[in-house]
Amino acid sequence: MSIVKELYLFVVFNPYLVSSIGGFLSEEFLVFLAILSGRGLLKLWIVFVFGFFGIFLSDSLWFYLGKSKIIGFIKKLINLEKKIEKLDERMDFIDKKRNFVYILATKFVYGTRIASIVYYSIKGMKYKKFLFYDFFAVLIWLVIMVPAAWFAGKGFHRALKFTRGIEILFTVILITWIVTYIINKIMKLIIEKELKR
Repeated sequence: MSIVKELYLFVVFNPYLVSSIGGFLSEEFLVFLAILSGRGLLKLWIVFVFGFFGIFLSDSLWFYLGKSKIIGFIKKLINLEKKIEKLDERMDFIDKKRNFVYILATKFVYGTRIASIVYYSIKGMKYKKFLFYDFFAVLIWLVIMVPAAWFAGKGFHRALKFTRGIEILFTVILITWIVTYIINKIMKLIIEKELKR
């Protein structure tokens, strides 16, 4: 029996485990499972529910790693403390009241999820608060991405292109907001210098 058939049988006969592990390992793998569910290999609700628990468990693990001695050791090893201070200076635009928006945005911007989770953990966000924000952020991400991937599995590839468009839109909005913020700060500094003359 070929390895592809064995993987196929494993996925079909272990959907709960595969969906949980898929969510734990990466959201992209969960999207792939939703596509397979659109092809009829898995039930969509299993991918959604067990994928949710996998993502939630993974995010909690990264949050705890941010508070662990391992991160403390890495901070000392690569002089991460100074880098975090510089990052704080650059990220001072993040208003504490908008943490949920940033956690949600990192679900859609590729490559930022784990870094933001560890950052919030290091900066002292309470675990209960993180769980609350992460619960709704993961839920919103799943409600958008899993059905779109399911439709893609059914042959509606436009739905998947649409959701990728949403991710690109979030990225463009975030970058535009950061650039606008920086320009605003520079303009304030210039105006303050002019007024002091």
